[in-house]
Amino acid sequence: MFLPALNDYALVFGELPAGVSPEAARCELLGPDPACKLAIVSGSGPDAVVEFHNSNGRHGGAPQTGLATIALATRSVPWLKDLFADGFVTYPSQAGPRQAGLPATSPAAGGRIAVEMPTVAVELVPLAMERVA
Repeated sequence: MFLPALNDYALVFGELPAGVSPEAARCELLGPDPACKLAIVSGSGPDAVVEFHNSNGRHGGAPQTGLATIALATRSVPWLKDLFADGFVTYPSQAGPRQAGLPATSPAAGGRIAVEMPTVAVELVPLAMERVA
């Protein structure tokens, strides 16, 4: 499944064929553009796990654009909506399996779809302090 919504994403359902790396699959499905992304969904129901990949390899978490892409896809693909019926995606991390919520989607003006992304808070601090003698 190809979704060019927030980033160009290919969603692959099931294991990749033997000998095909995620990077090879990403390039084959989307071309060599390093901005293109791949999500591999393995398992089904509550056992489904999603691995997110970019040109640097497997993402260490669940990127917001990947979660939003899946949320958008569930709006028009009934079996995909059933796969993520609880509204969460399980993904691998260095600390073991983790879960991330799919953002809510709703109809918006002009036939568009609104995606409710989480608020981001950033605190900037100096990297080094000047020593005063």
